[in-house]
Amino acid sequence: MNAQLRIERRRDVIARTGLCRSAIDKRESEGKFPKRIRLSDRAVGWYAHEIDEYLANLPRAEDMPPDPAGNLPARGITGARHRGRKRDTDATHRDGEAA
Repeated sequence: MNAQLRIERRRDVIARTGLCRSAIDKRESEGKFPKRIRLSDRAVGWYAHEIDEYLANLPRAEDMPPDPAGNLPARGITGARHRGRKRDTDATHRDGEAA
């Protein structure tokens, strides 16, 4: 363990892991993420060395099994927040010239 313990606040953990707040909370409740420590009534943090270990133990893409259906990750506009968005149907470029 480190001779000097460092504590990282939530915003730093989010930035380092790339996970959103709810994903961190969910993984923590499932025992898949380090447990937080309470710093005050309204502040929490995590030991930096535990976040380091978590990140070091994540599987690499080449180590993950392939999707049995052979599906590739979705690309483009998908998901509920994009539903109802109108697509640009005219054939013009961004600079306004015709295609």
